[in-house]
Amino acid sequence: MNYLGLALAVAIASTAGCAMHDRVSKAQSEGVGSAPVAGVEYEFRDSEVVTLKHANATPLQFRADATPVDKVFSVLGMPSLKVAPAGSYTANQLHTATAEQTKKYISSVATPAGRTGKDIEAIGLNAIGGNVGAAGMALSLVAGSPKYDPRVNLGFLVCFEHADQTASVTDAVSNCSKKMNAMFAFAVTNVTKTINVQNGQFRTGSIETEAGVKTAKVFLGRRGVLASDGYAPADRGGYAARIVAIPINSETTSVMDKVLFLDNGNVSAAEVASALSRSLPEGTAFYLPDQKSGPVGAY
Repeated sequence: MNYLGLALAVAIASTAGCAMHDRVSKAQSEGVGSAPVAGVEYEFRDSEVVTLKHANATPLQFRADATPVDKVFSVLGMPSLKVAPAGSYTANQLHTATAEQTKKYISSVATPAGRTGKDIEAIGLNAIGGNVGAAGMALSLVAGSPKYDPRVNLGFLVCFEHADQTASVTDAVSNCSKKMNAMFAFAVTNVTKTINVQNGQFRTGSIETEAGVKTAKVFLGRRGVLASDGYAPADRGGYAARIVAIPINSETTSVMDKVLFLDNGNVSAAEVASALSRSLPEGTAFYLPDQKSGPVGAY
């Protein structure tokens, strides 16, 4: 097993141990705010322990072969699926991982601006990989509950709001939510059904695909929003930014849905992502999960 792959496994595992209990409780109770937009409240978390803050403390520099999805993962402070397979990372770690752990998670894709590859290797954070199969097995065994890995179960729209153009993190969340709604309104038309739930809203409508118009069911989050002051990635200008991440998702009709006579659309995550990318707002990026084919995104 690759030594650095094992190091990543141990790093991720450490966030799930007994010593985490107090930090998890503290992280879940601090830094929660609310941003009202057109009568809708967007609940966001802005604290010192969100990985969004740790990952973007300086402008990120991505490797030349980084994919759009891996770039968004890195901004969120999450590891690439190439080095930490599905189930090895949990949603709680978005709120509990330390700055050092976050750097390790994203080190196979991004490094802080101004650091060289040799600098990162010197502290054991770079080039994680090698025998990914073995590393993946270790991660699956020691990384805590595999029930909800946000990389394969939930998507995020990320906004890089200019700090000098927003008065507060609350304003940045408001701006990002408006961009999210505009993006979905452009891509998903002829909406036939909306369902409001505690965490957001489901919409069923039509999208344009290469195969013609198809039905799509999408989700726009209102809770679980992450926000932090930081910096946009180097390839986005590296400017001081207020970074916001809002949960989004898409669904397709499963075999069980058909048994229950439910219609959740007949499009793939890739088709929804393609439609959304045609109206991608300035200063944003996103990914959508797809457990069968892997997540897709636009950056």
